[in-house]
Amino acid sequence: MTTSPWPDEPPPCPRTLDDVLAYVFTRLTAGVSDRASPYRLPVLASQGADGGPDLRTVVLRGFAAHERTALIHTDRRTPKCAELRANPRAALLVHDAASNVQVRLWGTATLHENDEIAEAAWAATGPGQMVNYATQPAPGAFVPSPPALPEASPAQARANFAVVRLGFHALEFLWLSRRGHWRARFEWAGGQLIANWQMP
Repeated sequence: MTTSPWPDEPPPCPRTLDDVLAYVFTRLTAGVSDRASPYRLPVLASQGADGGPDLRTVVLRGFAAHERTALIHTDRRTPKCAELRANPRAALLVHDAASNVQVRLWGTATLHENDEIAEAAWAATGPGQMVNYATQPAPGAFVPSPPALPEASPAQARANFAVVRLGFHALEFLWLSRRGHWRARFEWAGGQLIANWQMP
C-alpha cells in the first residue's frame, strides 16, 4: 500500500491560467470577512531599517481584484510604517496548508492616515479593535511586563490609526500535489497582463 506524502490531497488545481487567477482572487476576497480563512492572515514583508528583510503577520482588511489592491490596518507608530515610508516596495505571502497552496504578491505600499481611505476604514472599525491603536508606549517599545489593554477614547486611538494599501503588480501561485506541483506567475505592466506557467 502506497502512502500519500500529503495527509489529505487538496481539491483539483484550476486547469487554466484564467482559472488560477480567479481562484486566488476569490479566496483573497473571502479572506477579508472569513475569520477561518488562511487568506485572512497573510505575512507582510518589507525592508527593515537595517537593510534586511522584515516580516510580520497582518490581517487582510480589504481586497479589490479590479484595482489589484490589498488593505491592512496598522498603528502609524509601528516600525513597518517607517519602513514603508523609506522604501514602499513590499510583498504579501499566504500559505493555505489545507490545500497546499502558496500565494505571493509583490507591489508598492502607500500609507493613508488622514484621508478618505483612512476615514472609511476607521468608520468600519469596531470598538474592540479601536483600543489596539491606543497603546502606550508605542508598539515595539520594551516594557517590564505584558501590558493590559488601555482605557482610551476613540479620538486617541484614531490619532494612531493608519491604512497600508498595497497595489500589487505581480502574483505567484504555487500548488503542491503528489500528482505534480503547479506554479504560475502573473505580471501587470503597461496595462497588460502577462501570465505564464513556471517550473515549480
